[in-house]
Amino acid sequence: MGKRYPHYLKPNTRSIYPREMVFFDTESRPVEVDETFQELRFWFGYAEYVCKDKTGSYRVKKELVFDNPETFACFLEKLVRSKKTLYVMAHNIQHDLITLRLVDILLARGFELYGGYIESTTFILRVRNKKGRIIFLDTYNFFHTSVEELGKLFGIEKVKLELEEADYEKWLARCKRDVEIIRKAFTEFIEFLRKHDYGSWGMSIAGQSFRTFRHRFLDMKIHIHNDEEALKLERQAYGGGMVRCFKIGKFTNGPYYKLDVNSEYPFVMATEKYPVQLVKVWEKCTVDHLKELLELGCVIADVVIDPVISVFRRRVPGKVIYPLYRFRTVMTTPELKLALNLGCDLEVKRIAFYRAGNPFKKFMEEMYELRTRYKREGNNVYATMIKYLMNSLSGKWGTRAISLKILEDLQGLRVKVNEWVDPDTYVHYKVYWINETPFIFYNEGESFNSFPGLAAHITAYGRVYLVRLILEAGLRNVFYCDTDSVICNSEGYENLKHLIGEGLGQLKVEGVSSEVVILSRKDYIFGDQIVLKGIPDRCRVVNERGEVIKEEWTSFKGFYGKTINQRYGITRRVVTLKREVFDG
Repeated sequence: MGKRYPHYLKPNTRSIYPREMVFFDTESRPVEVDETFQELRFWFGYAEYVCKDKTGSYRVKKELVFDNPETFACFLEKLVRSKKTLYVMAHNIQHDLITLRLVDILLARGFELYGGYIESTTFILRVRNKKGRIIFLDTYNFFHTSVEELGKLFGIEKVKLELEEADYEKWLARCKRDVEIIRKAFTEFIEFLRKHDYGSWGMSIAGQSFRTFRHRFLDMKIHIHNDEEALKLERQAYGGGMVRCFKIGKFTNGPYYKLDVNSEYPFVMATEKYPVQLVKVWEKCTVDHLKELLELGCVIADVVIDPVISVFRRRVPGKVIYPLYRFRTVMTTPELKLALNLGCDLEVKRIAFYRAGNPFKKFMEEMYELRTRYKREGNNVYATMIKYLMNSLSGKWGTRAISLKILEDLQGLRVKVNEWVDPDTYVHYKVYWINETPFIFYNEGESFNSFPGLAAHITAYGRVYLVRLILEAGLRNVFYCDTDSVICNSEGYENLKHLIGEGLGQLKVEGVSSEVVILSRKDYIFGDQIVLKGIPDRCRVVNERGEVIKEEWTSFKGFYGKTINQRYGITRRVVTLKREVFDG
């Protein structure tokens, strides 16, 4: 587990913000290689150097329009100051870094890679030379939306152009406007943190939420343990939201209602008790003793359960199912309480017991009160930022320590290998190459402040809350559910409509439709909305044969994971929709 050791979570007392930043954007020209691939080639770019003035406000100090990647690399190199960090940001920065081959150029100019984190919606990459450091960040780390939607939030309209438009000046105006939007969004975000005393900035919205929690709201001791037996149980218990198909087919006897829970995870974090310190792990436990422990604190248990309804999750290879037969699984406090209340037969094989408390109540209640006030005042910017912070705290407790590691032993080899095996753990890793620098993203185990048992409780409380809504609506009235939403008929709606409101945990009507088509998990049609797992609208095309074509952009890992035939662009492939159903 690397440098991790048992400790109490420490408060964050400092308030540090970036001083020097570069915001940039690039434009590319598409080249049709064949019907399956469109290559994107760098055309030009625009950058702004921003730093604090004497009043503490951010000001644009330099601008650069460039049509040569070397020009931009030189611009950045000159801005690097002794023992200082220059933060370089773009929205969907992977696209810009690849089309520019910017990291390749900087390494050739004497910089070296020294760290990074590239997972899901987070991109962080660090390089340095003898003078100072550059950290590349994606503004998507903070704002999980498009530049166009971000512009609407800040009252700046994105310049829209057709791809066939050839006028350079129009494209330059578009490029400058995109940079203006992300600069405005980020500097306003920093001002928001400063104004509310939310602590030092983090390099992602989840990291920021965690820092804010430790800075202003850590009023309870949370012990981060290092017990391997307990951590194994916690990881087994940790899972995502419940996604279920209760009915399959096309249904036309509407109306049908899609109901969403308002801020489900913030709601359960504000109202429930969570493990804050591991007490003991032991083998076997009677059901009567389990009931006593559930009254005294929190529990994670390896159990054999005989369910009376199919609402308890079981992991099997490649999927999660909800059986109606006797099976073994690992469950948390809310799931165990639900099982006992329903009269399910339980056999406890192994159990971890924790001291309990609610460390999130103050954080969520203050945030929600502020968000409600800002919405009432029409301050959608601050209301949205608070929403991001509220929704991002839960997952931070379950993070692993994944870091960029340079493989010095592979440098200088005649052949660039694509795979490396850790001689200590025998774990296989994908090798990435930038110029002659080979690196991997190394999994060191639990991150220093992770508490997967706490994260497991948050998601479990969310699943159990959804189960209660489904049971109240009536199982026969529910057609589909996904994490924090249900699709039900009018009878189900009538049973739930007393819960509709604007408060945390209350319901809102997301949509009403005369018909619904349920095909499989995350594959359904509700009115005009078509949901296809892994294929968002912007990446979906239907050809003349009625086939679904998915457009995939080459990722940073995908590009630098290849040692030959490197090319960047959009790959088009026909998607085979399996539409397998695991619910019954």
